[in-house]
Amino acid sequence: MTTEQIKAIGAFMQFQREVNEQQGIGLGLTIAKRIIEIHDGFIDIISNKNQGTTIKFALPLAKE
Repeated sequence: MTTEQIKAIGAFMQFQREVNEQQGIGLGLTIAKRIIEIHDGFIDIISNKNQGTTIKFALPLAKE
């Protein structure tokens, strides 16, 4: 999976693994992305074939 494909994450999309230990419906990153965006944060996903995937996100500090 390319970085561009991962950045275009849509609902129900799952990462492909060689060994699928757990089943899911593929909503985890979609939900996380939406929550982060609602709170004016950002998420960055970088995937390198045979090296793994790095997911970084940031949220602003709470206003007092």
